[in-house]
Amino acid sequence: MEKPVAHLFKLEVSNHDIEVFHQAGVNNLSTSYQNEDGTLAMYASKITENPNQFIVFEVYKDEYAYQQHLNSSQYQEFTNQVGKKLTQQKAFEVEPIFLKEKLASSKWIGVEHFCLKFAQILVKENEELNFKESVLKNMKASIIAEDDVLAMYALQDRNNSQRFYFYEVYNDEKAYNIHCNTSHFKTYINETEGALVNKVLVDLQNDVMVTKGSLTYLQ
Repeated sequence: MEKPVAHLFKLEVSNHDIEVFHQAGVNNLSTSYQNEDGTLAMYASKITENPNQFIVFEVYKDEYAYQQHLNSSQYQEFTNQVGKKLTQQKAFEVEPIFLKEKLASSKWIGVEHFCLKFAQILVKENEELNFKESVLKNMKASIIAEDDVLAMYALQDRNNSQRFYFYEVYNDEKAYNIHCNTSHFKTYINETEGALVNKVLVDLQNDVMVTKGSLTYLQ
């Protein structure tokens, strides 16, 4: 497929507005999933250690599809309900480098679904290509060899090519632990540990997620 458009945000609301955020998000994502052919995947995920903070990750077929979503009634309703309640809003400008799903087209609401992981990694100058090569090799192997690795998304920062972001979906925590002990993951760690400046790993819980399913993109 042609390169899709990806958007990544970190949002925060006060504790007493979490339910408002949840309900508005369910309506926005569910309606977008149902009505917008070009909206390919949307995730709103709680940060486990700070459940009033959310990682929001979205994939659209192209810029036209994204603009259609921004002009939709459900998105306008979401911004009207939530916009002024946000205590933090950070947008990461990103380019997709690897997007692969084994998920079927569906929506999931609630923390009981899946094991979700988010990572933010900064690599040394001139290590970007080597790091990216190792990442892609590991992700391809993981998707092929591990039945319970359900989706892997890799993004690169538009404004700083040394910064990468990863959003990953596992069937459960056991599947994630198995993944961390595979030979291809250990090879990736060994190949890249000398290239890292900083690595932040974040445990997430599903709030609401939707996907058209079977998304595949390699830069």
